[in-house]
Amino acid sequence: MTEPPAIGSYVADTERNKIGQVMANDRDLLQLRPVDGGLEWDAKPNTVRPATLEEVLSAKVKAANNRPRWGQ
Repeated sequence: MTEPPAIGSYVADTERNKIGQVMANDRDLLQLRPVDGGLEWDAKPNTVRPATLEEVLSAKVKAANNRPRWGQ
């Protein structure tokens, strides 16, 4: 990526093949959080690209489907 991604935007980490939301942006590292929450991970800015709408929606649906069902 030429410009650093904005805080709160979604990116595709091409090294880990995961979609994450940008939580912090340093020159050398980005901190990304999984769509379903959880622990953040570090990614190099040159290994991420903007996530497509389809990728973000797919990751959110997958996260929702993996949540425990209430009352089960």
